[in-house]
Amino acid sequence: MKIRAKSIFSWVVSFLIAGIFMMAGVTKVVGQKTQVEQFESWGYPHYFTYVVGVIELAIASTLLFPKLKYFGALGAIVVMLGAIITLIINNQTHMVIAPIIVLLLAILQLQISKKQ
Repeated sequence: MKIRAKSIFSWVVSFLIAGIFMMAGVTKVVGQKTQVEQFESWGYPHYFTYVVGVIELAIASTLLFPKLKYFGALGAIVVMLGAIITLIINNQTHMVIAPIIVLLLAILQLQISKKQ
């Protein structure tokens, strides 16, 4: 892939992941009722919803800075693995497709960032 096309592709992937994490993080940080209830149904303490939200917002932010994209992608991978494991443990495998897609995008971004 040409350098310019690769750079554009990297930014598109970064903005896509950042947008997803930004939306997810905001709903958790503001304490959206459905988010809090979901976390509690999984057995997590109430405050964990906010912790994950702040982490998601931090990941979204790092994906917007070229020198930090690698770390943002790495953080996204960790969070998505946690989400996938949580869903599997709680027999909600029907909900695992979206986190898997985001995980694959984050792995792709990690690989692109590593080579830049």
